[in-house]
Amino acid sequence: MSKLKTSLGVLLAAILAACGGALPLAGSHGLSPDVTQRIAVPPAGNCPVDRHGTGLLPDGDFSQSPDPGDGYWVYSARESFAPAWTVRRRSVNLVGSSYWNVGDYCSVDLDGDQAGGIYSTSFTTKRGKSYQVKFILSGNGDFDRSDPNRKTVSLQAENQIHVFTWNVSDGNDAQHGKYAYQTWNFQATRTETTLTFVSRDAKGSFAGPVVADISVTGK
Repeated sequence: MSKLKTSLGVLLAAILAACGGALPLAGSHGLSPDVTQRIAVPPAGNCPVDRHGTGLLPDGDFSQSPDPGDGYWVYSARESFAPAWTVRRRSVNLVGSSYWNVGDYCSVDLDGDQAGGIYSTSFTTKRGKSYQVKFILSGNGDFDRSDPNRKTVSLQAENQIHVFTWNVSDGNDAQHGKYAYQTWNFQATRTETTLTFVSRDAKGSFAGPVVADISVTGK
């Protein structure tokens, strides 16, 4: 990490202490973490809504979060980037709907300054019933020395886990509007369930798997 960025972090910490609140960052997504970031100006509206809904999952399209627009905001562990979503570890980037074309939704690059993860608030399920998770998957195609092509994410519901991968070779990335919907089924064993997405990229990665438009429906 550069001295310049460290100094900026100290300055922002002082601002936060004075304001008593969290202050997200924005900048040119896909650049090295050493590139200085700027303070974001909150947009006029929220992230786009999936008109088909997100099923049982609250805010799977992140539409309750302000839209970073043509930029991104960095969130660290234990910070909520939307009312129903929290960073599980390290950091992630909430990317604006107009920065790259991932279904025209806001998206989350699970590798912020380092490989991170997110989890949802709990939603109601019925023991023994099967449910389907559907979501957009893509990858940040910026050059990343830790793993330039293969992006890996694990999706967990209760104690059930499935691993997905995305290869960003030859422009197959979010920057070029490349993405695909993925589905996964799990069986509930509790009356409340939480979804967790965790990047399995190398710890120091800053260009990771990208997720968006997440929904959960009963089968």
